[in-house]
Amino acid sequence: MTDDYPVREIALGLVPRRGLGLIPARRNPATLPAQQPGVALIFSTGDKWQVARGAIAGTESYVTSAVSVSVVQTREKDIEVDVPIPSNSHIDEFTVRCRFQCQVTDPVVAAQRGPIDLVKMLQNFLRADRGLLVKGQETDIGDVRELRIKVDARVRAWCRETTPNIPGLRVTLESVEVLTPIAMIEHLRGLRDAQWARQLAVLLGSYEDEDATALAEKITQPAYVRALGVIRDKIDLQKLADDVHADQATKDANILELLRVLEKNGQLDQLPFDGRILVNTLVSRLAGASKDALPAGSATAEIGLRSADLRKLESTNSSKEGRFAIKDAD
Repeated sequence: MTDDYPVREIALGLVPRRGLGLIPARRNPATLPAQQPGVALIFSTGDKWQVARGAIAGTESYVTSAVSVSVVQTREKDIEVDVPIPSNSHIDEFTVRCRFQCQVTDPVVAAQRGPIDLVKMLQNFLRADRGLLVKGQETDIGDVRELRIKVDARVRAWCRETTPNIPGLRVTLESVEVLTPIAMIEHLRGLRDAQWARQLAVLLGSYEDEDATALAEKITQPAYVRALGVIRDKIDLQKLADDVHADQATKDANILELLRVLEKNGQLDQLPFDGRILVNTLVSRLAGASKDALPAGSATAEIGLRSADLRKLESTNSSKEGRFAIKDAD
């Protein structure tokens, strides 16, 4: 913790007398801070300070007479210091972060000074440079890159000319940086997210256009639509097969009825194909009739349909609408 660096001071109580003063006084070592590497214990009577040497027995005069003990950290420690400086805007500011390497050079002097707020002292040291504040006031909040170069040069020059005056402590500047303002980070992040979202929307839109175009070409094909319905479990395959068969039967029956009307009106001979072959094919599909079941005779008679056959076809396909009514032949 930087609050305890470099010195933490602990008050000590009086050591009780033993044997009416005939037995030497002794302070229990368990009540004292632990002796650890990188730590110096400095005992004070108020006007004298003594560094503990070796293991403490508790009978040492500087231990029994001390009213306080200071725990002084003697190892190097990096301390980060943030100093806000204004920009040329009234609502925005920059944050200069400096890292200092600190080390106690004289534990007794550090203990005599007592606990200090090292971070605050270094902040005041940096704020004393008016030129640093001017660098910020001359810079727009969006020009943080340019400011970093100026601030780094300014702080290093200031530390070369003037070092922090903290007795018993050596302070050396290690690094300087200017943090990106939070408002600028949020703004740039918003722009980036908006740009990414736009790119994604455009890409997804192009995919949708391609899919829609492909589907538009396919959807005009009834067979494709029905097959797609089967694949996606939207249409029962058996029902689809029955419907397709029924639709074909309806078409065949309609054609047969048309041929019957043409025959009745004497127009069948005007067809540019052999009507008997067509009739045989349709009858075979609809009623399972053989082409040999048709009456022989003239060309018209050979393709004529008996009324019984037509009624049979009508009965077979009566569930479908839109068919021609079949009447007895005259």
